[in-house]
Amino acid sequence: MTATQSLNLYNISLRYFKNEADASSFVKEIEFVVDNKFTTERNILATKDDLVGIRKEIADSKLDLIKWMVGMWVAQMAAIVFLIIRK
Repeated sequence: MTATQSLNLYNISLRYFKNEADASSFVKEIEFVVDNKFTTERNILATKDDLVGIRKEIADSKLDLIKWMVGMWVAQMAAIVFLIIRK
């Protein structure tokens, strides 16, 4: 949380709590929860490096697919030509 967000939360919590200590404790607990949530979620979030790696894998797999398709077309055409010549 940013300092501005914490200050706004503290000012809002002062309306509901009787003393400043309770409001401050409340804000610290919320900051702790928010910071821990980000820390635990950071491991499953994709970074730019992750996305670059995924894009490279996709490009490589597309290239492999094209190679196999061309190979199959050549083999299919050879089989068709063989069948035509055989008759």
